[in-house]
Amino acid sequence: MQHIQPFWNEVSVGISRQLWLPPASIPPGEWKELGRGGWGNCRTWSSGAEVHPELQLPLDGLEKGQDQPALKARRYRLHPTADEKAILERWIGAARWTFNECLRAIKDEGIPKSKKALRARAINDDAVALLKMTGLKDTPYDIRDAAMDDLLKAFKAGAAKYEKDQKIKYRSRRNCFQESIVIHSKHWKRCRGKFAFLRRLNSGKKGETLPATLPHDSRLVRERLTGHFYLCVPGPLDVEEGPACVGRVVSLDPGVRTFMTGYSPDGEVIELGKGDIGHIYRLCHRLDDLQSRWSVQAITHKKRRRMMKAAAMIRRRIRNLVDDLHCRTAKYLCSSYNLVILPKFESQQMVASRGRRKIRSKTARAMMTWSHYRFQRRLLNKAREYPWCHVVLASEAHTTKTCGRCGHENNVGGSKVLRCSQCGFVCDRDINGARNILVRYCTNILAGH
Repeated sequence: MQHIQPFWNEVSVGISRQLWLPPASIPPGEWKELGRGGWGNCRTWSSGAEVHPELQLPLDGLEKGQDQPALKARRYRLHPTADEKAILERWIGAARWTFNECLRAIKDEGIPKSKKALRARAINDDAVALLKMTGLKDTPYDIRDAAMDDLLKAFKAGAAKYEKDQKIKYRSRRNCFQESIVIHSKHWKRCRGKFAFLRRLNSGKKGETLPATLPHDSRLVRERLTGHFYLCVPGPLDVEEGPACVGRVVSLDPGVRTFMTGYSPDGEVIELGKGDIGHIYRLCHRLDDLQSRWSVQAITHKKRRRMMKAAAMIRRRIRNLVDDLHCRTAKYLCSSYNLVILPKFESQQMVASRGRRKIRSKTARAMMTWSHYRFQRRLLNKAREYPWCHVVLASEAHTTKTCGRCGHENNVGGSKVLRCSQCGFVCDRDINGARNILVRYCTNILAGH
């Protein structure tokens, strides 16, 4: 792991003097709830301080770049009948087999990575007959051809990211979270043939009304945990045109007890997901109990299957709770601030089993459950809808244990409060960390790093 030197220097001292210092503790009655639209505990507190007139916030030169296409996918829940579900699962299985067969042909037989060669090897009718896979003929040609195209795109993406080819893995029905097939827009409006039933999947049911046409090629996804089917349709990105906030900055400190803690130079502190990990812990405890019960040898197969289905629903419940908090947090931050400073927070290295790991398994599990990297990607995508909001990724090294007043490094450990042994400064560790992330970012900007 790369060793990073402490950031506190003369520039940091000047910036820290221009930022307000949080108190040792905040009375519970002074917090204000942000809203009751979800399950999370999200609240804000205002100190009444104003932005220092000499504080140079890094707002100049930030321009909204369009690195990603201006598209946003909408997901429709599908409700197929038993016969329709069997057809979709057969199509997904054929796409998985085609992907694996093309990958095996490239690795073992030296087939070139071209559409013509792979089609002749595993997709055309002559190749299917030669491989004695006559059951694949029930699956449309374009479904299998799109699976081959996914493989070529994976090789191309790996070559662009790495110097040599990325090791593409075979697709497995058990080890993947979800599987998908491509539904071309030209097949969606067909009234006859193998694709005719797709538009009628939700007819006469409680599900959403499916679109009459598909503007782009879409994906039909099946989740392994729940067995649910979804249709992901790309559409135009809706850009907000409301009143923009002016000159507001917030720095965020990710955590476990509190999902996100924010510090703003205009005297505001926000806590998103305060103490909500307890609800996740209880669900995880129920999940562990089910796993320990179905691992007993004497249990019947039917009862084990019911327990595994209940465990899948608990996992989906945990995922839905985390996604709900992610969505509400991303929308609030993008609509309320011009600049959002988010640490990279490499949680994968923090929870690695090998090396010098300093956190317990319970903390590591909670950290992975919060899915901080997934929130980072969601926040970056959400910022595209708000022209005035910019998200930057900064380093959080040495920000939690550094005193925000004097810059002395303290051994915080698992304490909720930072107590400086040099100047006696006392503050909540998460608020102090969020403030130091802003100090570190401004220091690097002024130093030209």
